[in-house]
Amino acid sequence: MDRLEDSTPMSPEPTAFEGVTREDRDRLLTDILREVSRAFYLTLRALPGGVREPVALAYLLARAADTVADTPTLEPKVRLRCLLEFRDQVEGPPSPAVLQRLQREAQAETSGEEALLSALPAAFALLEDLETSDRVEVRRIVRVLIRSTPGLWRGAWGSSGPGRPWPISGPCVIGMSSGWWPWGAVSERPCS
Repeated sequence: MDRLEDSTPMSPEPTAFEGVTREDRDRLLTDILREVSRAFYLTLRALPGGVREPVALAYLLARAADTVADTPTLEPKVRLRCLLEFRDQVEGPPSPAVLQRLQREAQAETSGEEALLSALPAAFALLEDLETSDRVEVRRIVRVLIRSTPGLWRGAWGSSGPGRPWPISGPCVIGMSSGWWPWGAVSERPCS
């Protein structure tokens, strides 16, 4: 079986968010997820069915934010604006106009990233459709991961200069290099 879902569906019923079909949801959480990270996609099978969808969505949103942050053709100030706008979309409610602008400005390096950027409206619709507690956790995780974007710490965003950290206090992120995190592995406290 090559679907994200084993015998347990990720969601007990189709999303009720207007404009998001079961096909869009499955494409995002199965096909696109597998394309942008086969290892993460396969890892999700080990999680209980009830947490797969929010964890997969958190990963995809963080991956989309990373794609925005890694767009080399954007001037540093524009890149930062795009990333902050992306963060605002995560906090909700999402704006179709802002999502369209982000899709135009961000540059995908792979076909998977391109598919992910094109599916941003569905991703944000799914975020809005999550159970409240899951939506809060996904937003928290993505917010923390955006603040800890490596480009900020590499000084790739402007006047900080190469190799110097961005002059903001960042969160402590545990396990980023593994490509997988449980809800508790992302802390909003600054690392000391």
